[in-house]
Amino acid sequence: MDQKHCITGGMLRTLAFCILVSAAVFFAEAKIFQADGIYYKTLTANTCEVTANATFSGDLVVPDTVVNSNVTYKVVAIGRGAFNKNRKVTSATLPSTITKIDEWAFSEASGLQRVNIPESVTVLGSSAFQGCTSLREVTIPSTIKSLKSFVFNLCENLTTVNLPEGMHTIGTAAFSSCYSLKSLKIPASVTSIYSIAFWRAGLETLNLPDSVNFIGDGAFGACEKLTRINLCADNPYYKVENNFLYSNDKTVLYCCPAGLNLTSVTVDEGVTTLGQGAFAFWKALKEVNLPQGLKGIGYDAFSNCTSLPAINIPAGVNDIGVGAFNKCDALKTLKFPAGLKNIKAKTLYENPALTSVTLPDSLESMATYAIAMCDNLKAVYAPAKVPAVLDPDLEPFYMLNMPAITLYVPQESVEAYKAAPVWKDFGKIQGHDFGGVASVGDTAVPVAYFDLQGRRISPDSKGMVIIQYSDRSFKKVFVK
Repeated sequence: MDQKHCITGGMLRTLAFCILVSAAVFFAEAKIFQADGIYYKTLTANTCEVTANATFSGDLVVPDTVVNSNVTYKVVAIGRGAFNKNRKVTSATLPSTITKIDEWAFSEASGLQRVNIPESVTVLGSSAFQGCTSLREVTIPSTIKSLKSFVFNLCENLTTVNLPEGMHTIGTAAFSSCYSLKSLKIPASVTSIYSIAFWRAGLETLNLPDSVNFIGDGAFGACEKLTRINLCADNPYYKVENNFLYSNDKTVLYCCPAGLNLTSVTVDEGVTTLGQGAFAFWKALKEVNLPQGLKGIGYDAFSNCTSLPAINIPAGVNDIGVGAFNKCDALKTLKFPAGLKNIKAKTLYENPALTSVTLPDSLESMATYAIAMCDNLKAVYAPAKVPAVLDPDLEPFYMLNMPAITLYVPQESVEAYKAAPVWKDFGKIQGHDFGGVASVGDTAVPVAYFDLQGRRISPDSKGMVIIQYSDRSFKKVFVK
């Protein structure tokens, strides 16, 4: 072979190195320039993207090409955070040369009322339109197969969304807190709907496609107006009964539409897990009966159940999620199941009616603000003989009126609690006999209400009422 025409491995490596060096030099020289009031950044020798435009005001019209220093650049992207927190841009007209709208491109552009997303766009970044509170309608092009996380989160006035057939994924919190989104056609091609995708959205009816095989935690949680869920009966992964969404084997209860406005609910036997936000924002709920086989209560499962005065947690529950009972305005007492080891963050948070809490005797830890901002809490029962080691820096009893709260502990453990970090901050630490129920209504929880004829009645009934407690005792009281 003629050696003059022979390209060696060493030559190839040298050539590749030169190309990399040239590219590095170019990117080092990437520059920002302005044209017709819009800032751009060069990407290659002949392409650019719209870059940070914090002061742009009015209707944005992006051209397909732009000239700077006698060089013509094709505009191919709206860059990362280009209009982030720009509250003066009112509309965006984008050219068909755009292939990417990057992360946070229009995030918190609260004045943005209208945007066209061209069919040329193949990448729509996460949080791209998050917090665009004036945006009312959007059409996603058929080129977008996966809707990224938080893309339209907090678009509270968004009323119309057109999703394309061929889309297969709706990402985490994609439409979370879209309060005005009453209806949405989910394409038949969608197989995955990720966690909190529609958390607190304004959906009234939910039609799930037959193709769906994955629904993340809290995907439809806290939807206050939701009254109906539809799904084909032969879906192998999920089932709907009485508008409640379950796993196909009915061991997991994912979503209970808050718009049903039921005052009393009995969860079916066989359910072992309540999903994230399962009963969140059920503001009419006054009574809930949980199955004895229940093992887990998810994140925010009963948050904002503002009319719920009590809840009996079955003994087998060994996991209670963050914020499970936060902002339950009417909740008066809560007894944690005896085997629970960890109380997570904000489990009881801003519960103004709460007067008594019984902790589990197996308690090992309490997270940040585990029981916090409960202004009327007067009694905490801690049956463990050895105080759990709590981290003061986590403030597990944050913003409680500690001097006004009595901590009840086993008789032989009073001194140990008085010396233990966090526990010693209670105003009074008193010995207590945990062998039986000492104070019905303090350590035991009301679970049912009856009239004098033994008929079940509402928890807010007046007059002579018979109350059944979680320890299976009964008490007759007169309610004014």
